[in-house]
Amino acid sequence: MLGGTFNLVLAERLCRKVCSHCKATKIVSDDPKFAYAKESFKDFDETLLKKEIAARNISQEQRDTFITDGVIAIGTGKDPET
Repeated sequence: MLGGTFNLVLAERLCRKVCSHCKATKIVSDDPKFAYAKESFKDFDETLLKKEIAARNISQEQRDTFITDGVIAIGTGKDPET
């Protein structure tokens, strides 16, 4: 269940590292999957959650930003406009 939640909400971070030159943030707090993810994390075994996060190379900062603000980093595949 936890793996599915991560895949739905944080798929871009799980599959690859988002490159810094095309990185953008996206607010997902209005997405129903965000509410589902937060609810799933609420009662999940903390030890297993930490292991899953570590195995997927998700930083504590990324986790905290997602949980508190509903913000994720996405790769746009495009260079930022200058």
